[in-house]
Amino acid sequence: METNTRNIFIVSSPFQVLSAFEAINKMELGNQENIFLIYKGSNTIQNDQIESVLQFFLDKFNVKVDYLKYKYNAQFFIKKFYTIKKLSRGRFEKLFIGHINEYSNQIAICNINFNKIYNLDDGAATLKQNQDFVNTNELIDPHSLRSFSNSLKLIISYIFNLADKKTIKLHWFTMFNFKPKNRNEYIGHSFDALKLFLNSNNIVEDQSKIYFIGTNLVNAMVVKDLSTYLFLLEEIFEQKCKEGQIVYIPHRFENLFDLKILFDKYSIEILRIDSIVELFFVKNKIVPKEILSFYSTALFSLNKIFPETNITFQWIDSQFLNASFKDTVNTVQQYYSNIFKKNNEA
Repeated sequence: METNTRNIFIVSSPFQVLSAFEAINKMELGNQENIFLIYKGSNTIQNDQIESVLQFFLDKFNVKVDYLKYKYNAQFFIKKFYTIKKLSRGRFEKLFIGHINEYSNQIAICNINFNKIYNLDDGAATLKQNQDFVNTNELIDPHSLRSFSNSLKLIISYIFNLADKKTIKLHWFTMFNFKPKNRNEYIGHSFDALKLFLNSNNIVEDQSKIYFIGTNLVNAMVVKDLSTYLFLLEEIFEQKCKEGQIVYIPHRFENLFDLKILFDKYSIEILRIDSIVELFFVKNKIVPKEILSFYSTALFSLNKIFPETNITFQWIDSQFLNASFKDTVNTVQQYYSNIFKKNNEA
């Protein structure tokens, strides 16, 4: 191991953890010291899925895992500042970060000493980030938006003697195919680390079921309300239940009770899994015949893992979206429409 070369991965979701292992594999960082700083909150489903991804890969990849756990936002906020201050005393070759627009991640960027920084996929948000980060040298300023909350955060950052501005060259490690608008380094991947566990022995091609990937569109307030989501789902279920058994895989933040009326009406099978969907299919050696969803990240990742699977996405018209999400959703949907067949499309 190159003991003098350290890399740090700041991640907070199961998919970001998966992306971190893929980066170690693709960039051949296994002989270096790799540190995962994982933010873990109160959502037990998300935490269990993070652990599932970790345990799946730890036998093949040697990483040091540090957790930052919290129960309350105020407590977590102070813990993050304290941890970032400690990290600022060291130096890292590479910093990998998920959700680069998140406040505490930007504070981390401003204070951690690194030679190169890579954006890890935070779902399909990467596509919007590529639209937003257009400068080769980008100023990171967590307090650029003036508000009472940001003013308070600025004062606390000063108490911890933390920097709050830094100019960086943001590089990309992603499953998506695009030319970076900021003209910096792009490293694409196709989940080769995950595919190490997938071989032709005992693989089951599931021809009888249509898998629908659940979403967080209601809780995240992407669509206008629950009734809107139910309307969109019913249109899909009405059509697809005639073609085969629909299996609904819930999102970890989804409230299934809200959807029960549709599940009962269309005899939908609910499949609760203890890991992310990419890991579920690989671990169980299932090659699905058809996968359907809205603009879920899983559509793109599963297409990379199972190119023979029929992937279909359901377009959401702008009238059903809250205004603050229209640009992001439309960016992703336009990208997906060039790759996947739209549901109901001839």
